[in-house]
Amino acid sequence: MEQTFEWSEPGRESLNLKLTIEDGKIINVAMQSKGCMDFLLLCQKMKAKLTGPVIDLLPPSGTDHGSVIWRELIARIQGQWKVPVEHEELCHCRKISTQKVDRAIVFGAHTVDEIRKRTSANTGCGTCKPDVESMINNRLKIK
Repeated sequence: MEQTFEWSEPGRESLNLKLTIEDGKIINVAMQSKGCMDFLLLCQKMKAKLTGPVIDLLPPSGTDHGSVIWRELIARIQGQWKVPVEHEELCHCRKISTQKVDRAIVFGAHTVDEIRKRTSANTGCGTCKPDVESMINNRLKIK
């Protein structure tokens, strides 16, 4: 069965994976990627690892944006991806979307203070701080 997995940030990195999976094993991979050189090199490296049992796939361990993106993709391929915050608006005081905070984390904002600086989320009442922390922890956890 062919499955497609996509990740994209307009004007930055994008990745389109088409995997043929039979009996829990990857038997064919087609990939298109765009982005910075580090991301493209990681994509080449990861493509070579997309073989055999899906459950045995190992994500990269770094905290750079490419590794964070690939950890999500591997978890999605394995059916294990879970978002810690499901509501669309994360910070109600500043009207900041969950997606904006998530993308800031992917691209290097790895502390609550960095999220505040890049997005202005969590600069009002502070009730979204637990969600911001949860999102950071979810994105940076390394298997």
